[in-house]
Amino acid sequence: MSPGSTSQQAGSTDRPADAGAVRALLKAGKLIEAEAAVGAALAAAPGRPALLRVAAAVAEHRGDLEATLARWEAVRAAEPGELTGFIGALRSLRRLGRIDLAEPILREGRARLWDNVEFVVMAAQVATTTKKVEEAEQAWRRATELAPDNPEYALSAAMALIGPRKGRRKRLRVVAQRLEQHHQQFASHVPAYTAHVDVLRLMLALPDADRLSAEWCARFPNDVKLALARAGVHEDLGRLDEVLAEVTALRARTPPSPEVEAAYIRALSGVGRYADAEAACEAARRSWPKERAVWLEYARIASRRADWAESVRRLEQAREAMPKDEALARELRTLRAQLADPDSVPAPQPSEGLFGHFESLGGTGMGCEFAMVQRRLGTDALGLLRWARTEPPEMIAALDSEFAGVGDEENTELNAVRVAADREEYVTRDKRYLMESHTFVRTVDAPADKMFQQTCRRLRFLRGKLLEDLRAGEKIFVYRAEEPIEDDVVVALHAAVARYGDNTLLCVMRAGTEHTPRTLRVLGPGIFVGYVSHFLRDTGDHRGSDIEGWTAVCAEAHRLWREAGVEDED
Repeated sequence: MSPGSTSQQAGSTDRPADAGAVRALLKAGKLIEAEAAVGAALAAAPGRPALLRVAAAVAEHRGDLEATLARWEAVRAAEPGELTGFIGALRSLRRLGRIDLAEPILREGRARLWDNVEFVVMAAQVATTTKKVEEAEQAWRRATELAPDNPEYALSAAMALIGPRKGRRKRLRVVAQRLEQHHQQFASHVPAYTAHVDVLRLMLALPDADRLSAEWCARFPNDVKLALARAGVHEDLGRLDEVLAEVTALRARTPPSPEVEAAYIRALSGVGRYADAEAACEAARRSWPKERAVWLEYARIASRRADWAESVRRLEQAREAMPKDEALARELRTLRAQLADPDSVPAPQPSEGLFGHFESLGGTGMGCEFAMVQRRLGTDALGLLRWARTEPPEMIAALDSEFAGVGDEENTELNAVRVAADREEYVTRDKRYLMESHTFVRTVDAPADKMFQQTCRRLRFLRGKLLEDLRAGEKIFVYRAEEPIEDDVVVALHAAVARYGDNTLLCVMRAGTEHTPRTLRVLGPGIFVGYVSHFLRDTGDHRGSDIEGWTAVCAEAHRLWREAGVEDED
């Protein structure tokens, strides 16, 4: 036996044999055996970093968040100046879907490792994921200081300001200026030119996007992503024949790839060549049977023909091929809820549990937030106002009139809004009650005339459903107020829902100096005001909605509602 082998058996501090054995068990999927083996090894050598690292991996595979974090903390304690314990913990949080717990680890790492570019990049990525724009920008700038010749870090620093949609327009102008500086410093870094085209599309600066994308494509003729961005500009300008020509030329000069084939299928169906699009899609699905982009285009061919039921069927087929793909699940859910014929396609049913007892009345600002909270917590039911923005006076007027005329063609507008560089969606607006609502349907995926007819029919269907729910009195109706509204307005809103029966209203606002988060105030029988620490797109040190706050106020409102119902029965 060689001296190196003897040392390994004796217990090398880098890769001891027992750590390797645990990794082998983990690779074989034997989690119970791996946990038992690592537990025995840690009992024999509790402070060995290599064992602690593999122990953290075992805990992560078991989905044990608490043990994973504790073991990575032990790695950091054993190796206080090393990167491994910080990067490992942050990667585990990402994989476990709990990156919201990263701040203590980042704070400790910033104190110890702010000169380590790998840690700084990880911190920047976490801040970007959690939509902490200022932190992301600071970290990416630090990365460029540590690695000034790295064009990817410089590009990320330039793009960091985009962040959430609130206030984005001003920030986009700054981003465009930074990208121009990037081109001067890294003239041959093509991804920056592609990003620049996308930013110009977001800014709706389409003449500039058209001119510059043509110039840059001529300069970098072999870059696939830049060519696809150029095709997107053609699409934004309504030049669908140019889209097809651009993608056809790209397809001829590059090796086969799913992203180019998906763009080709989309271009064919965009000009109405549905038979050719179907044939290209069939060939692409044979070549890439588990490629999301191809499956999405397969479903969208049917949508563009206004065949909603077939589009749903195709997405269901895609889900069978890729059951864990969340993007496909969202697309199917959206299509069922927004496009599908209510008479022929079953609607999603609400889940049992707390949030199934509530229905949204929309609200001011981002009125769809409560619907997003419901969806995240397992309740996904249809509703007229679920994705709607409404002001209190118009909401009261609509309730008082029983939403008369909602869904009638003369009262309905179907407009478009750009939500991303490559995504323009339909939105609906009622001309009298000023209810604006998402459809989540891309303008390129449904013809406007057929979409308008389907939207009106859908609104009429959902109006009837809401009236039934109001008359049944079996739900708590929720209104989200972006800015605080006076108590008399809340009382007036309740009076409007109470005219249908014994209905309860919960108005949710942002907490302030007078009211703490997660508390509920009772204004009168069936009239509640709840407070959350923040809303979805507020700036600050948080990510997403205040899920705990929404849950707390809804649980308390539900408890009081149930108690009132029991008393009434008595």
